[in-house]
Amino acid sequence: METLPPQDLSRLIGSIYDCTLDPGNWDRTLAEIAEALLAHSLILSLNDFYGDRMVIDRSVGWEPHWLAERTKHLPEIHAVLARWLASCISLDEPFVASRELMPSQAEASAYFRNCLEPQGIVDISHFFLMYTRTHFSEIVVARHRRAGVMTDREIELGKLLLPHLRRAVTISRILDARAIERARMAQALDALACGVLLTDEHGAILHPNRAAERMLREGTGIQECGGMLEAKAPSAARELRSAIRQAAQDEAGMGRTGLAVRLTDSEAPPLFAHVLPMAGGTCARPSTRKRRPPCSSPVRRTKKMRRR
Repeated sequence: METLPPQDLSRLIGSIYDCTLDPGNWDRTLAEIAEALLAHSLILSLNDFYGDRMVIDRSVGWEPHWLAERTKHLPEIHAVLARWLASCISLDEPFVASRELMPSQAEASAYFRNCLEPQGIVDISHFFLMYTRTHFSEIVVARHRRAGVMTDREIELGKLLLPHLRRAVTISRILDARAIERARMAQALDALACGVLLTDEHGAILHPNRAAERMLREGTGIQECGGMLEAKAPSAARELRSAIRQAAQDEAGMGRTGLAVRLTDSEAPPLFAHVLPMAGGTCARPSTRKRRPPCSSPVRRTKKMRRR
């Protein structure tokens, strides 16, 4: 079954990867995906199960009024998807309402009655990019009665696009709740004389300031290998990876000063990396809550490189 002519499919996949270089292309690319799927509208979102909210969303075809109406029904949507995700065999399989819900379940759904039916939407599908106990990200495809319910052709096309969407979203970090702050944050980091790098929990470099870029170019204690931060000295490489992992998994165990890793061998002048956790996202810590609310973006660490 041909989902799209090969040249059209290639062009669409190329548009998805273009978004990694310019996130401003996402609106146009999402519109192209919606057209290919014969969709009435489409949403790219990161969802918080605990708060029953969308932390980040980009949409095409949804009017603001109906997006606001859909938000009212997020507890119902999340309850259905949470049960389905907990039992699904593979995230590569989409949730297609016309195939997963009985007609009586759709008729009983306030979401269908109050939000979808008034727009003429007869089917809704969820293609999942990521799923954890607290969050999931997805592409939501809505089909109008003019196009009818999702067919095997659209489901297969969505599954073909899914791995490319996952990679592009990961690379461009479109779902990073701090994205809108990044330009201002970069300016502040560049003003520092010491080298500062932001990484994810695996050590993948998200952002180096200017001083850190110099250190990477000159090979001063650190290096980049396939996008990953590594210590040049073999004796420090494993310790640095362990420190980053601990910063991501056990902030409380690090104390206030973080972890210091010596990057140079004993014969060379000392150069240290200070590994500190920096909670991602824009979540606040309300004084009335005992536990920290889950944040939407990955935990990051700041590593300050300075000589002692």
